[in-house]
Amino acid sequence: MHDKDTTNPTVLLVDDDPAIRESVGQLLEEQGADVTPVGTLAEARTNLKNGSFSLVLTDLRLKRGTEGLDVARTARKTDPDARVVLFSGQDMSEIEAEATEAGVDELLAKPLSLESLERILTDLGTEVEERPPKATRGQRLSDAQGQELLMAFAAGDQGAF
Repeated sequence: MHDKDTTNPTVLLVDDDPAIRESVGQLLEEQGADVTPVGTLAEARTNLKNGSFSLVLTDLRLKRGTEGLDVARTARKTDPDARVVLFSGQDMSEIEAEATEAGVDELLAKPLSLESLERILTDLGTEVEERPPKATRGQRLSDAQGQELLMAFAAGDQGAF
């Protein structure tokens, strides 16, 4: 489990969409954060009870409505010093007061931008560090890398693959 005493910010990322967890988690990790991605309110509660996080980043709508607010309430009870950020692809103007009551520090609209994630990490008092992106299957290549592989393929150099 993550501990706030580490040099990197610790983030509990809560979203029921695995693609969002993976993409946002990767962006946060590339900025130096230690990320614990979970998909349900129950998983979030378990992690909040068992660990300490500098940031709780949660989607408003999980499987059963506005469970992101429940994540925020739990975070406030178990770790009052954590920064709590709620995000959604829907208009959140109607829930602003409830979100504030639940202990949410900031509301963000989807899609989340790299700039907003960097700002949040910087606001935590940590120096954002750029890490080289993790290699993933199907990762896009730059034009130069693509040309280099194409030339190696045409030359029959199987070692390039």
